[in-house]
Amino acid sequence: MFNKSVQIAVTALLFAVPSVASAAGTMLIHHKVASYATWRPQFDADEARRNTAGLTKPRVMQSADNPNNLVLLFDMADIAKAKVFASADTTKQIMGKAGVQGAPEILFLDTAPK
Repeated sequence: MFNKSVQIAVTALLFAVPSVASAAGTMLIHHKVASYATWRPQFDADEARRNTAGLTKPRVMQSADNPNNLVLLFDMADIAKAKVFASADTTKQIMGKAGVQGAPEILFLDTAPK
């Protein structure tokens, strides 16, 4: 699971950013990459496929201590499409080419009731 600092940062972000808190759902990805400079162009090039899966408004955050430790948040229109996207061979291939290290942690989140 996420380390304590990632948990705190994500919790703060979910309360601080209205578009995240009000989204129908949110997909969160946490992973480390070999090099952010190598990873970013691969991420940017995959925008159309993410949009087709209903994953929009990406927010990319880096750890203050390690710029290669990333947390990504997306508004998620359809959890089934998001799960297919996350488990697709193409996604895994792009992550490999981008230098993702190890298996990413992926959460599919809904807003909790008050």
